[in-house]
Amino acid sequence: MPLGGAEAGAILNCGGSLAVKHPSRGRSEALAAFHEISALIVSSLDLDETLLTIARAATHILDADIGAIFLPDDEPGLIARRVFGARVEGWNGLRLNPDRGLNADALATGRVSRVDDYLPIAEADPGLVSRRVVLDEPIHSAMAVPVRRRGSPIGSIGVYRRIVAPFDEEDEYLLNLLSQQAGIALDNALAYGELERTRSRLETAIEIATDLSASLDPSEVIRRVLVRAVAAGRADRGVLLQIEGEDTVVEDFYDVAGDSDLIGYRHPIAFQPLMQQAVTSRLPVIGGRYDVSRFDASSLEASLGSVRHTATIPLVLDGEVTAAMVLSRRTDHPFVATDLAMFQLIGNQAVLALRNARLFARSQAVTRAQSDFLNMAAHELRTPLSVIAGYVSMMEDGTLGPPPRHWPGPLETLRSHGAQLRALIPELPI
Repeated sequence: MPLGGAEAGAILNCGGSLAVKHPSRGRSEALAAFHEISALIVSSLDLDETLLTIARAATHILDADIGAIFLPDDEPGLIARRVFGARVEGWNGLRLNPDRGLNADALATGRVSRVDDYLPIAEADPGLVSRRVVLDEPIHSAMAVPVRRRGSPIGSIGVYRRIVAPFDEEDEYLLNLLSQQAGIALDNALAYGELERTRSRLETAIEIATDLSASLDPSEVIRRVLVRAVAAGRADRGVLLQIEGEDTVVEDFYDVAGDSDLIGYRHPIAFQPLMQQAVTSRLPVIGGRYDVSRFDASSLEASLGSVRHTATIPLVLDGEVTAAMVLSRRTDHPFVATDLAMFQLIGNQAVLALRNARLFARSQAVTRAQSDFLNMAAHELRTPLSVIAGYVSMMEDGTLGPPPRHWPGPLETLRSHGAQLRALIPELPI
């Protein structure tokens, strides 16, 4: 079969196998291409666009068939974030072994790692996660370099050829240069992304504060807290629980699917490891499923049994955890560490709004009690005053017989003071 394109070149004998040497464009031409591409790499602040540009640049500068960039997430091992030039679908979501493989070696040593022919290595290692991709593409010659952000490795760039055409020292030099540019570009994009997330969190916090301040009814505030928290956390369900001694008590819930919960349901904190951790640490805790076997109410199994991921947010007031909010997802999209800052903001807003609403409710209760007392006092005063005024009137007009000559003065005093009291009574109720 004739070789063409990237496969054209001289055929060499390399350890008993056929190797094709990629035609070199020369360092000056490669450097010119590198400088042109590096300007493009650092020109974007969008992370996805930056990653794709890096993967494409690696392929172009190194005369490779495939370029990929790998970054970490919340689980062990690097994951393929962007791949350029791939033929097989196995690259999608590919998570590399953290302890072996080309990219792991580059991260461990802090320098370029290259393999003349990766295929026999993959064939001999069934535990290599990328084995299927290496065999299906296929991948022969490969090279990887760590990418650093502010001096610390954050991922790697890999370049791959579908034929045995070993990368050389000049290729290492170019890949190192690309890695440096990629580190700067990723630093800019990641910093911008962090800024955007901070801005988004602040906007959400302002929106939540505005929404919660619109009502001072505790039940309405709780409902708004739950609805807002579920939306901000991209959750399917939210529950607010009061902390009463060693138990949690369900105060209210909001479920996107309309599933139920038991208002007033009491459950020991000791049976809830994630809740116990959140209450003890006073910090949001990310976890997995509920242990529904520990719940007394079988009716909760339908709504909680399908939950796959949870975030428990303690509501702290004056250093004490007074309540907790639990957000849940039924889909296999776990909460991640970057969600915690948002949850902390939501928790702070929620606890202040609930405190204000409950203080207002208590003040309203005190006001109602005071008003009821004064209304009762006014009613009780009107009856005897009316009787006194009636008898004074009868004594003045002679209904009870002719009054003695010295009575008019005292009777006038009684009538005048009675009138003053009657005038004050309408001002008592509030």
